[in-house]
Amino acid sequence: MLSRNNKIFIIFLIPLMFITFFVFKRTFQQNFIMQDQFDLEKIKKQVEFEYTPSEIVEISKWQNKKFEDMIADAFNGDRGGLYQIGTSFLYGHQGITIDVENANLYIFKSASLGFPPALDQIVRIYLYENPNPFLSLVYINLVCSLNHPEFVIPYHELRNQMIKKFGQNVSKKIEKIAALKMKLILTNQEKLETVQHKEKFIFSDMIDITTLDMALDKSYWQNISQAAQMDPWIEDLELLAIDIILDAPSATNGRLTIAEIQNSIKNIFKLLKTKSGRKNAIDSLNKLNESYFIKANALRNIEKEDLANGNTLYSNTENQKCRDEILKKEKKAFEIKTKLNEFEKLNNNSKD
Repeated sequence: MLSRNNKIFIIFLIPLMFITFFVFKRTFQQNFIMQDQFDLEKIKKQVEFEYTPSEIVEISKWQNKKFEDMIADAFNGDRGGLYQIGTSFLYGHQGITIDVENANLYIFKSASLGFPPALDQIVRIYLYENPNPFLSLVYINLVCSLNHPEFVIPYHELRNQMIKKFGQNVSKKIEKIAALKMKLILTNQEKLETVQHKEKFIFSDMIDITTLDMALDKSYWQNISQAAQMDPWIEDLELLAIDIILDAPSATNGRLTIAEIQNSIKNIFKLLKTKSGRKNAIDSLNKLNESYFIKANALRNIEKEDLANGNTLYSNTENQKCRDEILKKEKKAFEIKTKLNEFEKLNNNSKD
């Protein structure tokens, strides 16, 4: 039995333990934020964008054009034109008043087609307007990959600092997300070349590479820094989940809204932390993927009916392209289904 003195000691010790825990937790969070700001100052000093000759040509051709002509070129898929419209709204030009929201809209469209000056503008957003050193490094990585060697040495120096401060988990995640965004850029470029209605594609159908960023806030990076090393297959599942959600159709047959995408991705991040959560995540991803099989089967049923009625299939190129896209999505859906089945087996054999 405990003596009265020991009981009194324990009574005082328990609150002290709680206080120590919360002080430590708060101190860690403050250090995370302070280191965060330190990294931002380093990035600001080291990163300086230099236009390549080809980028200068892309931008300078509008110097003697009217704003209306710039809009016409941009809406036809000219990424330099999209960027110029964005900077016109950002700095004011030809009677255009400053409108930061519109500026970001056009700059993000240009960046989603891989225009380095637009990607550099996003780097600046995460340095100054919405400070996030992790996302700024993601976009610096992208600029490096698009013929800008002046960013390479600063990137590696900052990456090494990031590893020392936050660990390998964070730096690996930065590079995997950069690779995912590059994949989106290449997909957007490929689709722009083939679509007939380019304006509709740019403003309705194209995947914006910044859509994911809202889910990658500081709490996301802090969790990665604090967490133990994630199993490689769970990291692969996370990236596949992002890919599926970004490309998922909505219930109304369009693309998910930005808010729906961001909420879905945040929810997936939470689910992947536990075995039961991962099972629910895989089930949800399978349901999203199922829509492509439904579309392809509906297409085949329509084709059978048309042939039975003696109708000519795909009398115009646009219909043929639509058919090809549906079947291409179905092929990708089969590949995704196979991967999700593999992840389900790995999860069943994993520990919580």
